[in-house]
Amino acid sequence: MAVRRGQLPAPRWLVAATIAAYCAVAVTGVLTLAPFSTLARDGLLDGHLFASLMTVPFSIALVVVTRRGVQKTGASRARVLIGCLLILSPAALGLLLPRAVTPLAEEGVGSTWSRFGLDTFVDRIALMPALRRGGPDLLVAGGSGLFVAPIHPGRDSWLPTPVWHRVAAFPPSSLVLGLTVESLPARPLRIFVGTVAGAFEAPSPLGPYRRLAVHGGGVHAIAVDPSNPAVVWLTSYAGPERSTNGGRSFVVETRGMRAPGTSWAISYFEVPSSRPVLLCSDEDAVYRWTGSRWSETIAERSVVSLDPVRRSIWSSSMGSGVESGIIGNSGRLTWHPEDGGLQKRRAGPIVGTHVMSVTAAPGNAVMYAGTMIDGVAVSLDSGASWSGAWEGLRSHGVVSRVLDLGGTLVAATDGGIYAYDLPTTQPGSALWWLVLTVTALAGSLVGAAVLLGRPLSVQRRKRSSENGDQ
Repeated sequence: MAVRRGQLPAPRWLVAATIAAYCAVAVTGVLTLAPFSTLARDGLLDGHLFASLMTVPFSIALVVVTRRGVQKTGASRARVLIGCLLILSPAALGLLLPRAVTPLAEEGVGSTWSRFGLDTFVDRIALMPALRRGGPDLLVAGGSGLFVAPIHPGRDSWLPTPVWHRVAAFPPSSLVLGLTVESLPARPLRIFVGTVAGAFEAPSPLGPYRRLAVHGGGVHAIAVDPSNPAVVWLTSYAGPERSTNGGRSFVVETRGMRAPGTSWAISYFEVPSSRPVLLCSDEDAVYRWTGSRWSETIAERSVVSLDPVRRSIWSSSMGSGVESGIIGNSGRLTWHPEDGGLQKRRAGPIVGTHVMSVTAAPGNAVMYAGTMIDGVAVSLDSGASWSGAWEGLRSHGVVSRVLDLGGTLVAATDGGIYAYDLPTTQPGSALWWLVLTVTALAGSLVGAAVLLGRPLSVQRRKRSSENGDQ
């Protein structure tokens, strides 16, 4: 079939498919940066990558066709260049505009963590308020010993790498399994440390420590009654233990538990206009203390952490993911699975979703989950959906917990403490996102029209030729 002079030898379907592919790239790329839920944004990312892949064959075909069209119609190379630049304008916008205002940057996509001054095994981490007015806060880490570092956290500044000090009372051979800081208003500060050999308490991380009269070793968690500082609970190889005299003596409380010797996590959950609720886990379930015995509240296996977050309690399980519990008007504790987006393993001995802890950022809906083999996951919608933003931390082993210390995130891992500096700019407004979306889409459409349209000189020659034929 002969090609008339000035006609671009490209099938209409190829032109339409190319324009559609580039529009899809622009729209999905911009929507990926918008503040949707984590799961919705993950779907948009998949769509964006697929659309980008589809542009490759169409682009190659159009390059060949456009080159032939330039030779036949005399179209300027500048026209082709301008069209290509307009089509790629969304990419330019992504480079020029501040990426820190996007939720992807808030999640940490593309970012790396740096060592935070401690390179030994860490299984627990906690923040202790300043012991004196105007003094630094104390970051406490437990694992192969106990370590303390003075810091000055702030919402608008990043933390410099601190200097860590080993607490002499806990040498490397004294494996720290549990760490709890009591810093309630109108109470003296106290720190509780659980180890393989037992439990200890002190008014300061540096000591002096007194040994608590527990019945078993392997103390993984300690909880102090918010309404009565003399009531202290902990978990040990003997089962849950209770003290009503500040830790001078303990009584083992195992009634109602299936496997009390595997008790692990224990925590108080404060409920408005009601007494605090005490929860404890073993390898089979999570239980609620009724005052005389344990009552099963959910059959979630291998719960290693019970974290109060705002008005709910979050259970982290080695295999069953994450669930949140809420106290209803009837006083019943209702649980809901909250592991959407978290990795589920189905290979070898590792089966299920393995989460170590859940931490909330102060003042917003952001939450962080430390995992056993997948680094750190983040949620921007109060735990409704998760994204594996920092899977690179898996190279450092288990991430037991993440703390938000103002402008810096701090993670406790098998390989030490690591930090990530959060963006300092504010998220974009709805108008900001609207302008960005319209600009990106318009650039793609105009660029496609310029690249695929006929040059004005060709149109004039065609009209002259048609007038001459008449």
